[in-house]
Amino acid sequence: MNLKAAVSKTISVFSIVLFALISGHTRCLAENQEVFSAASKYTVKVRSVIEYPFTSDSRGVFSGAGFIVDRKRGWIVTNAHVVG
Repeated sequence: MNLKAAVSKTISVFSIVLFALISGHTRCLAENQEVFSAASKYTVKVRSVIEYPFTSDSRGVFSGAGFIVDRKRGWIVTNAHVVG
């Protein structure tokens, strides 16, 4: 195989791989959009104010995200650093 044929074959393979990646990425974006849309129904922003901190906590205002576990009871799961 001469150099010109090898380069042509490499470009063809690269083009096929690139097309496959772009096609898959577009489909993945659409699937992610559905997931994010559904997740927005049970994710919340959390903001807490710690005026009197315990020994390992800091005083201040902290924010983060959480997930609704039980809407009736008002239960939200979040990380410990958000609530102190």
